[in-house]
Amino acid sequence: MQAFKELVEQLPPDIQQEVRDFTELLLKKRRKRPKGKPKFD
Repeated sequence: MQAFKELVEQLPPDIQQEVRDFTELLLKKRRKRPKGKPKFD
C-alpha cells in the first residue's frame, strides 16, 4: 500500500489543497477538546 503522502501527490493541485484544508480543520478540532473528565452539572 502506498504512503498517504504519495497518494495525495497523485491528486490534482486543487484537490491537494482541499486535503490540506481538511487536515488543518481536523487538527484544530482536536486541539480544542478539553482534556479530563466531562463535567455533568
